[in-house]
Amino acid sequence: METDLDGLTDDEREQIKDATRTLRKSRTVSLGMPGIRLPEPDLRLERDA
Repeated sequence: METDLDGLTDDEREQIKDATRTLRKSRTVSLGMPGIRLPEPDLRLERDA
């Protein structure tokens, strides 16, 4: 396969890279599992009276 890629033009190689990126993005699996949200930090400053 690598020898076949050597025979391609730079434009053809770039098209293959773009197609590969698109396929990898579409193959990402989402199981529908809920994410775990971390509690937000308490940013209030403690002040002595």
